[in-house]
This record gives sequence, structure tokens and C-alpha cells, in this order.
Amino acid sequence: MWTKIGYAVTAAWMLFVVVYTGSDPSHPLFSFIFVVPLAGWITVIAAIKIVAAIRARKRNRGRNSEHRQ
Repeated sequence: MWTKIGYAVTAAWMLFVVVYTGSDPSHPLFSFIFVVPLAGWITVIAAIKIVAAIRARKRNRGRNSEHRQ
């Protein structure tokens, strides 16, 4: 589901840039047509990995405290 949302947001951004700039590659905004989605994807993937690591650490703390008792 989240991948489809990412694709839709990426397509919407690219469509916005093309319409706003009038397909003019010399427009300053046109240089960000690929950079913004790429940065977004990298940020989301990094955030998912960080959240997964935090959750795994919390699970491991719970297991370690049970073994000590």
C-alpha cells in the first residue's frame, strides 16, 4: 500500500513540475523533477529502517529482562 502511495506522490510531483514549468527544461524548478522524489524515497526508507531498529531494540530489552528474573 505504501509503495503505491509513493508512486502516486512521485507521479503527482512530476506532473506538477511539467505543468508548472510548461515543459521548459531551462526553468529552475525543472531541475528538481527527479531530485525531490529521490530524496523523499531515501528519507522514507531510512525512517522505516530506523523505526524497525528501535522496535527490535525494545523487543530485545523485554526478552533480556525476562531472562534475568
